[in-house]
Amino acid sequence: MRGSAHHLATSLAVLLVASSCTGGWSQGDDDDVVLPASLIGIGVTPGNPTVSLGESVQFAAVGYYSDQSTRDLTDVVSWESSDNSVIMVSSSLDQEGLGSPLAVGDARVRASFFELNSNEVAVTVTEAVVTDIQIQPRGCSLYLGESVQLVAEAEFSDGSRGNVSGTVRWITSNGAIVTVEGAGLVRATGLGTAEVRAVYEQGTFQFEGEPASVEVVGGEIVIDGADVRVLGMTAVSTGNGVDYTITVKNSGGTPASGFWVAVWLQLQEGPGLPPLSGDGEQFVELLDAGQSAEVFIRLENVSPGSYQSWAAVDALGSLYEGDLGENNNYWGPEPVTVSTSGGSSRAELSITYLQAYTQSAQGRVLYIVDVTNHGGEVAEDFTVGVFANPDFPPIAPAIPDEQVTIDSLGPGGTAFLNLAVRSLPSPWWHSFVLVDAFATVEEPNETNNLGSTQVLP
Repeated sequence: MRGSAHHLATSLAVLLVASSCTGGWSQGDDDDVVLPASLIGIGVTPGNPTVSLGESVQFAAVGYYSDQSTRDLTDVVSWESSDNSVIMVSSSLDQEGLGSPLAVGDARVRASFFELNSNEVAVTVTEAVVTDIQIQPRGCSLYLGESVQLVAEAEFSDGSRGNVSGTVRWITSNGAIVTVEGAGLVRATGLGTAEVRAVYEQGTFQFEGEPASVEVVGGEIVIDGADVRVLGMTAVSTGNGVDYTITVKNSGGTPASGFWVAVWLQLQEGPGLPPLSGDGEQFVELLDAGQSAEVFIRLENVSPGSYQSWAAVDALGSLYEGDLGENNNYWGPEPVTVSTSGGSSRAELSITYLQAYTQSAQGRVLYIVDVTNHGGEVAEDFTVGVFANPDFPPIAPAIPDEQVTIDSLGPGGTAFLNLAVRSLPSPWWHSFVLVDAFATVEEPNETNNLGSTQVLP
C-alpha cells in the first residue's frame, strides 16, 4: 500500500509539472492535442569567413523547425572544428560559438544537436595583419641639410610588434622640404613643415598610421663651445621592458667631452633643469663638433601599461653650452606601450646597439654592434653583416661587405661585435647592419633584424 501511494504521488507530481509547462503546446480538447514543432535543420553563419591570426570570429547557429519557425541555438549546440590546430570553436558558457585562430590554414566548422548536424562552413586563417603603426620620432626640427632616421613600429593582430622601417612605403607630403630615403632616412632640403607617412602593404591590404611632422628651419647657428641636442628618440617595447634609442648631435664648434644621456619612463611634464637623475642613463665619452650618435638605453622589468617617456642630453649639466645651447637638450613626450605578451619560444634576434666610427688614419669605418636574442631558444650559426653604402636596404638572404658568424647565442644573451669596412665614406654613407644575413634562423618576427646609421667622413 505504501508503494502504491508513493507511485500515485509521483504521478501527480509529474502531471502537475507537465500541466504547468504549457509553452509549445496547444490547449484544447483531448482530440485537438498538437505536438510541438520538431527541429529539422541547423544553419551556421557566417559562411566561409576569412580571419587573421590574433582576431576572432563569432559563429551563430539557427534552428529551423517543422512549423517554419526559427530559434537561435548558438548557446545550445555543440561546436566542432575539423582541425583544432588551425581554429578552435568554444562551447563554453558565455563563449559559445567563438572561434579562435591558432595557425595559418583551412578548416571546417559545424554545429550539432544530438544527432542532427549543421551545414559546414569553410574557414581560412591568414597571417596576422597590421593594426597600428607608430612613427618615431613623431615630430622633429631640422636645419637645412640635416637628416634624421625615422623608425616605423607596427603592432599586429596577434599582439606581436616589430620594426617595419625597411618594409613600409615612405611618403613625404612635400618633397621640396624633406625627402625620404631607404628605410626612413629623412633629409631636410627646404624651409617649412612637411608630413612623412608610412604605408604598410600586405597583398591587397594597406594600413597607414599617424604621420610624423618634420619642421625645417634656417641655417644652423654654430655656438663657439659644445652644443649637444636631441634630434629624436625611439621607444620600443620588449615585452617586459623598453629599448630607447636617442639620437644626439653636437651642433657646436668644439667637441663635447664626458656627458650623460638620461631617459624617464613616465613624466607628465619635462624633466626640469640639471642635474638630473633618470630611470636609465648612458655615458658618452666624446662627441666631436658636427657629429651625431645614437645612444641606447634599456629599461627592464617594466609593468604593462602605456607611458609617456622623456630623454635629456647632458643630464648632469657638465657642459657649458651658452644660453642658446641649453634650450634643445630635451625630447618628449614619446609614447610607448608595454604589453603583457610573453617572449617567443623560438629565437628572436634584433640589433640593440649600433654606432659607426670613421677612422681616417686606419682607412676604415668601425661598426660597433650589439645583437640580442629576445627569444626562448638558442640561435645557432647565424651571420651579422655590414652593408657600407647600398642603394637599397638589404633583405635577407644578402651578401654583406663585411660579416661575422656567431656560433651560438642563448636566450637573453647579447653578442658585442666589432666589424671594420676598409674604406672611407665620400662624402657620406648610409650604412645598414643586418642580423641573420643569410636567413638561417627561423624567427617569429623577421622585421626587426635591420639597423641603419649615417657615416660621415
